[in-house]
Amino acid sequence: MSSTPTPSSSNTSVSSKTCPRCGAAFSCSSDESCWCMSLPKSMPLTTEAVQAGCLCPDCLASELAKGVAQAKRAGEGN
Repeated sequence: MSSTPTPSSSNTSVSSKTCPRCGAAFSCSSDESCWCMSLPKSMPLTTEAVQAGCLCPDCLASELAKGVAQAKRAGEGN
């Protein structure tokens, strides 16, 4: 008799991660249900942030704020 995994109501897999920037522990579900999906998606992250991988909530919020500030400065130059 073979055992098959029982499908759950959600296929979300939550994992514990460590922020590569500050070392804080945080959870990540690696899909649309992750906490990060509720953050604004209108601002691209810097290359440094993308290369770092998943950031904790505080570092990701800081990175988004940095992107907004850079966009504002770029817009002032026009």
